[in-house]
Amino acid sequence: MIRRHDPFAVRRARKVAPSTDAKASSPNLPPAECVVAVPGRSEQQLLVVAKAARALAGEERPVLALSSHSPEALSAHAVDLVVREEPEVLPAVWMTLCPYAIILPEDGGRYSDLGRRLAVDLELSIAVHVVAIGAGLVWSATNLPGKEVVAPLPRILLVDRRISAPAATPRVTREAVLPPLCNVPEGGPRLLRTIEPEPERTALPNARFVVAAGAGVRDLGLFHRFVNALGATPGASRNLVDSGQMPRDRQIGTSGERIAADVYVALGISGAVQHLEGIDDCQCVIAVNTDSSCPMAARADLTLRCDAETFMHRVLAHLDRRK
Repeated sequence: MIRRHDPFAVRRARKVAPSTDAKASSPNLPPAECVVAVPGRSEQQLLVVAKAARALAGEERPVLALSSHSPEALSAHAVDLVVREEPEVLPAVWMTLCPYAIILPEDGGRYSDLGRRLAVDLELSIAVHVVAIGAGLVWSATNLPGKEVVAPLPRILLVDRRISAPAATPRVTREAVLPPLCNVPEGGPRLLRTIEPEPERTALPNARFVVAAGAGVRDLGLFHRFVNALGATPGASRNLVDSGQMPRDRQIGTSGERIAADVYVALGISGAVQHLEGIDDCQCVIAVNTDSSCPMAARADLTLRCDAETFMHRVLAHLDRRK
């Protein structure tokens, strides 16, 4: 059984303690009822998790980050304390500090898996794909556009990149040292190995490498061979979906799926406004199009002016020669 800190006992201790601030006298000990944040590695994950942690912590609770980011980088995101530890110590951190909540990014990979395993191991409540926090409730996104699930505030939150939260006032972040951590009891589920999902079946919001087809792609058999050879996740523009050539869950854009891929390749897609909004969070965009003045070429980090199908044939031929 985990006994939570008694806030009234803390208040009584402050009344009889010397006038010196308790935090200043022991800066390395994170205060009780803190919000533990795991910002991830990318700048986007840091921003998303920090916004959620500050919104949940408010003014009365400090935010403690388990991160490799420097205190200077975290100060702009209103983090109070940073501990240079790997997130795998989270079970021991929970047993030792009994924090108010733990927040991780919903990245579809390491951190998502870690949060779910932590909830199962310690029998904690969890909310996934969290897009809003407030009044003791959380809102989680669903696969239905505009539909969200509302639930009471859990102990573990996996926050979505689309989370709506106000920017917080920067703070001075101090580097902290955790107290001796408790031993986590044996038992519970154990991670034997991680099985990566097949790229062609990966949901578009979770995909890291996406190749999408537009009106400039007429041979979809060639397109699927190309996607499989690269180990990418297939996507499509709206016109291919509306014509029935690609399934609805492969559509990218405001009326389909928003993606945040590390690499996005647009084959024969001119770039309607709705489609460009759907790829706004992609890190690197490559456009393959015969029209180098199209909107997609203006958005892309790299534009190849050529026919999409000619490009796919040449890449596949090159890959065959390397085998």
